[in-house]
Amino acid sequence: MRASSTGAVRDIPEARPDCVITDLMMPVMDGFELTRQLRNRPELAAMKIVILSAKSYDFDRRRAKEMGADGYLTKPINRETFLKSINEMVSDIDAKLDETRKELARLGSSVICEAPAEGSELVL
Repeated sequence: MRASSTGAVRDIPEARPDCVITDLMMPVMDGFELTRQLRNRPELAAMKIVILSAKSYDFDRRRAKEMGADGYLTKPINRETFLKSINEMVSDIDAKLDETRKELARLGSSVICEAPAEGSELVL
């Protein structure tokens, strides 16, 4: 979608993708900072963020998780395992959405709504 991290910070909230895959090492803003900024946006909470890097240190993996990344994949990538990993993360979104819909349906059936009596005040 975007070649620059600063452009991504601007465009991702509007586009609302299911998943963002970002490199770790980028000019201006690295993948950690991009992830941190996106995670500070509540409306993007369900979006998956995957950091892709040639760095395979445990420190970088831990830091990615601390910043809010859902996954950390190392280069070089294997096409099959890469696609499988991304599909698993994105399908998790669908499963959580289904759970939320079921819970809302369950709660909806137990909610009773009554209109206030005529002349009474509605207090929220």
